[in-house]
Amino acid sequence: MEQSQIYFSLPYAKELRSATLARVLTFSFAVLLDCLSIQLGVLFGVLAYVQLGRYTFQHSYLSVLEFSLEYALIFIFFAYKRGLYKHAHSLLEIRETAEVLRVNTLCLALVTLSIYLHRLMVPRLMLLFCWGITTVGLLMQKHLTRQLIVQWKSRHVQRRNVVIVGADKDARRIFSILTKSPDLGLSPVAFLSDSDSETNHVIFSHDYHFRHSAPVLSEPLSEDLLRRLKVAEIYVSQATLSDASLAALIDFAKQHTIPISFIGNKGVADASHPADVRFLDGLHISSHTVSERPDLLYIAAKRAFDVLIAAFLLLLTAPLWAIVAVWIKLSSPGPVFFRQQRVAKEGVPFGILKFRSMYITAPKYGTSPDESFDPRVTSAGRFLRKTSIDELPQLLNVLMGDMSLVGPRPEMPFIVRNYTPVEHQRLLVPQGMTGFWQLSADRKFAIHERLEYDLYYLEQKGFFFDVAILVHTAFFAMKGI
Repeated sequence: MEQSQIYFSLPYAKELRSATLARVLTFSFAVLLDCLSIQLGVLFGVLAYVQLGRYTFQHSYLSVLEFSLEYALIFIFFAYKRGLYKHAHSLLEIRETAEVLRVNTLCLALVTLSIYLHRLMVPRLMLLFCWGITTVGLLMQKHLTRQLIVQWKSRHVQRRNVVIVGADKDARRIFSILTKSPDLGLSPVAFLSDSDSETNHVIFSHDYHFRHSAPVLSEPLSEDLLRRLKVAEIYVSQATLSDASLAALIDFAKQHTIPISFIGNKGVADASHPADVRFLDGLHISSHTVSERPDLLYIAAKRAFDVLIAAFLLLLTAPLWAIVAVWIKLSSPGPVFFRQQRVAKEGVPFGILKFRSMYITAPKYGTSPDESFDPRVTSAGRFLRKTSIDELPQLLNVLMGDMSLVGPRPEMPFIVRNYTPVEHQRLLVPQGMTGFWQLSADRKFAIHERLEYDLYYLEQKGFFFDVAILVHTAFFAMKGI
């Protein structure tokens, strides 16, 4: 292993299995605790209603059990949907408390509606007792057990030291998040700052007590600092840094094969690797794992699938090709096929093939027709474009390896030359015949104006994800939308 790779390595398969098992067990444990808390809350609510109000309880305790189970199932469903089982840290843990209140109040409303629809005789005051005691019980249970669950889960995660570049409010917030979320496996060990006023002191995390802190260092990032602090990841607060400084940090991370993450929505991206964009308690985090290895199994399966399906479709549509070729020749003079320069994966130019749908006098790189009766489009071309049959020759591009069946749509060279670093990420994967952008209503806009579809594909890509896009494309094409 090279010297620069000593400080960061992907978890071994055993560690990944251990972390997955830990997630399953902690989720199951949290669900069980919530279920028990609700069961006890409902039971004590009924007892409080009977004792304090001196009412006669007219139902069996079996019906109380059924009611509490219904209550628990509703709570667990909405708690899962609201992310209460992710154990994500928030500032002073206020958001978790707010979510418990929100979900439990929703449960009360749904249970009340169910009782009304079934015409059950359940006193409303008793429901309020059950709701109040259940809410208090859930809040106490989660406060007491959250840290225990997270700490246990963190033992099954590989620990990695983090250095935070910057010492502003965003830097302090990410320090608090990482410190309070040990299950993420990230341990912030220091802040780096060029400002003299921010050096020679420590920064504390946001908390009810000053318990966690890290020193502010005035030295720049260097190989010596990485070795001394055993740094495995870098987090950068963008608020006070120039574009040149951010570019230098990206180059430094590349040279030392260390993942780097940017805090803030300035949109800095490393064009040679896709970014994992996410939110941590409201902070916009753009992460670039420069040491990421390609998924060779996915690449091989994707290529084999492309060749197999493209060859099958060529054989299946061969008679259609002959009919279309004759129609194109009869509708206007000129060749059957139209070839145009496009940019493939990693910026390699290639000639994309289409059935010609416009007159030969139309500009080769003009704007794409956006009206059905554009004067540049031939009579045959109007049908070919509407049904996407004009794209069929790209199956030959797929067989030749220029394109894939699924991926970002290939752009023209003069557009790629003006790409931003974020847009350049489209070229990290094979360009495709179909994809997210083509399925959306936004296909009427230029490709580079709707980049969010391609970025989402880069984040989610996988063999079955590609197949799912092809399935949607088949339905989309059959509808003729």
